[in-house]
Amino acid sequence: MRADPAPLHGRAGPIRASRTRKEPVVTALRSPHWASSSYELTKLEHRKGVWGKGDGIHTLAREGFAADEPEVAAWLRSFKLTEEPLTGLKAQIQQTGKGEEQQAVRAWLQDHPEAAALS
Repeated sequence: MRADPAPLHGRAGPIRASRTRKEPVVTALRSPHWASSSYELTKLEHRKGVWGKGDGIHTLAREGFAADEPEVAAWLRSFKLTEEPLTGLKAQIQQTGKGEEQQAVRAWLQDHPEAAALS
């Protein structure tokens, strides 16, 4: 097993290479990360919270937005996306390729209509 010293943006390369060589590799990835959906990875515990608590999805809007766009504001207030579907969305974007992000999101939403449903 070898440790992966690659910068955060280049960590998928060593994962691909280790799979080709059928060798284990250890790397630190953000969570969620598209590679979690594309490869069979084991997420290690970090009992002391060394890596922090993770990210969240936050929405900011200008003052008066909710009054101007109540339906959109209601959707944004109720929007939730857990790690598993977000990882899948990121993988779809990665696989579709640069410059095709909107196409990837639209394709993912067709397969996951519940993510866009208004409550």
